Amino acid sequence: MISRLHEYLKRGVELWKLVDGLGLTDAGIVHTLLSTTAGMAEAMQIERLPEHGPELIKILRNMIERITVRTHEIEMDLKLGRLMGKVRMNARASSTEWELYDWDKLTHNIVLPIQIKRSGQGLRIMVPPSEEELKRVTDQKMVKLLSKAHDWFNQLALGKVTSIQEISAQENLARPYVSKTIYLAFLAPDIVRGILRGRHPATLTSAKLMNHLPLPIDWHDQRKLLGFKTG
Repeated sequence: MISRLHEYLKRGVELWKLVDGLGLTDAGIVHTLLSTTAGMAEAMQIERLPEHGPELIKILRNMIERITVRTHEIEMDLKLGRLMGKVRMNARASSTEWELYDWDKLTHNIVLPIQIKRSGQGLRIMVPPSEEELKRVTDQKMVKLLSKAHDWFNQLALGKVTSIQEISAQENLARPYVSKTIYLAFLAPDIVRGILRGRHPATLTSAKLMNHLPLPIDWHDQRKLLGFKTG
């Protein structure tokens, strides 16, 4: 949810639509509003959460009016007008200027698709990745696993080595590990492309990939097991 708020707050065009609806004419207030929310968006970047955690919790509690959880979605009602105290301080606006506008109208609604999955004795709410999250950096550990699998399989297929035991000795790795990893050479092509491009399910890691080995031979079953689209 934080990542969705981050995406929204950093999109100046979307915020400008709200500001324009208020009829703001003071350029200083408009500029400060956009720069202040951009700063909040910067603080909401995942890698900066440890640094800004307490401050973000305070901002979110103040900004979120209501959260409604339904079977397939979560709806968040935001009262962005509640952030205006910080903007006013930054803009050094006078009371007369400030009271010209109805800040309560500065609202926004975010709806997120969710999946509810059982985890042990409880339930977990899973939020699918956004478009921006799908652009994340490729998981190099999974890429290396795929590279090893294809290299080792090719060595066997071309007769460069005569057994898995020989690869194990060359790589100084346990034979069961080599044997298990080679199964990745039989992944569906679209799954391989997804991993190489960083467009795999957010929950899929190298450890989880290895835990699923040996994989089903059927590509449809592979997609289903690993969380890729099957349609």
